[in-house]
Amino acid sequence: MKRSVWDFWAVQYFVATLIICFVIDVHLKAQSNFQEAYIVSANGDTLYGEIDNLEWDENPDSFSFRASPVSEVQVFTPDDLKAFYVSGTLYKAAMVSIDETPLKVKNVREVDITTGSRKEKVFLAVLVQGETSLYVYKNIRENFYLEVFSNLTALISHENVAKIGGKFFLDQSEAYIFRDQLKRLASHCSSTDIDKVRYSQKDLKKFVLNCYNNRPSAPIFVREKPKPSLSAKLFLGASKSNYDQTFQEILIRYSSTDNLTIGISARLILPRERGSRSIFADVLLYGFNGVYQNKADRMTLDITYLKTNLGYHHEYFTGLVRPFLDIGATFKRQLSHENDGNASFITKDGVMVFHSSSNLSSSNNWTFGGFLGLGMKYKNFNLSLRYEKTFNYLDDVQFRSIYLLTGFEVPLIRN
Repeated sequence: MKRSVWDFWAVQYFVATLIICFVIDVHLKAQSNFQEAYIVSANGDTLYGEIDNLEWDENPDSFSFRASPVSEVQVFTPDDLKAFYVSGTLYKAAMVSIDETPLKVKNVREVDITTGSRKEKVFLAVLVQGETSLYVYKNIRENFYLEVFSNLTALISHENVAKIGGKFFLDQSEAYIFRDQLKRLASHCSSTDIDKVRYSQKDLKKFVLNCYNNRPSAPIFVREKPKPSLSAKLFLGASKSNYDQTFQEILIRYSSTDNLTIGISARLILPRERGSRSIFADVLLYGFNGVYQNKADRMTLDITYLKTNLGYHHEYFTGLVRPFLDIGATFKRQLSHENDGNASFITKDGVMVFHSSSNLSSSNNWTFGGFLGLGMKYKNFNLSLRYEKTFNYLDDVQFRSIYLLTGFEVPLIRN
């Protein structure tokens, strides 16, 4: 009798995985990430110590600081300080206007999108600091600020959806206001090709740094480009599979019972877009237990695979919960191969095709194919559903699987 992927043993494995991930997550939370840092008080005094670096995806509203490992931990907000520095990033407290209008409108729907902003004192991340400075504040979108000789101005770029004559239109009239602002506010900078400058960290930072060419002063601080980092992931899963082999034009399909998959993954996290893109390599141990059955015959097939996946991972949002897409290639090598059953023969057009189940199934070591997966990541824990299809052309075999995988990711090398 066939079993569901949610049979008792599978539920046990998933529950055990969730408990392990929860315990590890609590353990990591207890071990804070204090790093060497300094703060600048409202009076301008600099105090060196350690900051709990949470590797913020967005600009922090507050942070924890201690003067030494045995000192009391204090929590600071933008109202308390002028600036702070940790792990290569300098933050400045400032009262600014924060544009909440979409930077880009992807779909013109039947709803008005009007300009909206708020004023708030926040921590701005410093990209360039000097006579001409550039800052960024990231929340629901990125906002950039230009400071020229202590005059701080919000650079404006956004799109709207307006209703005109009963129809909705995309309004891009204010998408490039920042270019006119750059020409006016930074007249000492070269305006060559300024109409090609995009509203991005890369382009605006390059523009501001060019302002220092042929000038006696140099930037006081320049935020370095982040480097790739490395992480590892342990995962456990269950799968359902079909093993199809065409034997002298007869399709023999082994349908699997529920199979267990365990593995480890190494992920090279690319620095672009706060680590939302990465390249990964998985190594998995996977067992296939399949059954072929017709009215007269029943055969079983047991294969153990060592599988390697090479893929691309993309997370679509920053924050605690991140949906993601995995896509890539897979290579499977058989470690063991065994089949058994009570089949005596199968005929085609009255001719015996085979008389032993051992004539069936591939013993060739390698199969190749691809996979596509969708999932959700919460902090270091993730859950994904992955479809995979592999081929062995020499033995005319197709292998199709659906995996439900749970995993826990641990940083190894941070930028």
